Amino acid sequence: MKTPRINIFPPRTRRFAVAIILLLAVKPAKTAPVVWSGVDASNNVNTNWSDANNWTGGTPGPANDTYFFETGANGIQKIVNNIVDGNTKILSLQYGNTNGFHTTQINPGATLMVSNNAAANIVFVGTGTDNGASQTSYSAMTGSGSFTVTDTNTGSLFVVQQGSINNGSHLATLDLSGLASFNLTAGRLMVGSANPGSAGSNWLCGTLYLAGTNNIRVNGASPAIDVGDCISNGGTNHVYLGQTNVIFADSMTIAHSKATCTLAFNPVLAGSNPTLYLAGNTNSLVSALAIGDFSDQ
Repeated sequence: MKTPRINIFPPRTRRFAVAIILLLAVKPAKTAPVVWSGVDASNNVNTNWSDANNWTGGTPGPANDTYFFETGANGIQKIVNNIVDGNTKILSLQYGNTNGFHTTQINPGATLMVSNNAAANIVFVGTGTDNGASQTSYSAMTGSGSFTVTDTNTGSLFVVQQGSINNGSHLATLDLSGLASFNLTAGRLMVGSANPGSAGSNWLCGTLYLAGTNNIRVNGASPAIDVGDCISNGGTNHVYLGQTNVIFADSMTIAHSKATCTLAFNPVLAGSNPTLYLAGNTNSLVSALAIGDFSDQ
């Protein structure tokens, strides 16, 4: 006599349960953030990312939000104080130093990858708060390696900005001009234009220097590349292109609202014949390209 087969879950429920199990199995759990401390770097041991003594919270990994603040910062711009000494994947990255400077070197053959699938700030340069009208935050990357940022979620943001309720000299800068290669796939690229709805989103100012070779693809809401966009008063923003630039974007606005903005090749490249290839993300052509569009406020 055959033993009767009993289905605890109907077929559709079983498939749903299996899908949940598979999702939990492949999705890495988000762990505690890691913050650069530079303990061994300060003691002249090494400046490597792979050294746990240079971090609070352990060495960065695929499930870690990674932060650079004041601790372990350098007193001079463009002096390397941290080195990506091998291929490294992290969940997100912020340079939020209020004092001093951070310069990240990516070694030959190495890639620093920010990989995510969330609708979030995957890279943020600036404090994200109102630290006064004279707050500046400067960070740089250099080396013959590659910086790759990948998040296909249309709500993901790559942001460079510093804001204040008052007009002033505040500014966030990300300088990739000393880096060989930069690759970005994200929802939106925003320089002085991400509005979190606080005083820190007023008078937004940001400067982005791109790397030697750049490949950028954005698939988010219009404008997918947004330079200069404030809820109240606009700041001054700059995007400087590198030697070779390939950009795929359906929409792009320079000086979106109440801002003074510049899109230009890096002045140091004068005479070297830099190039820009600009095309759409979903179509062959950019659907909307606006410069100083006088948006309603």
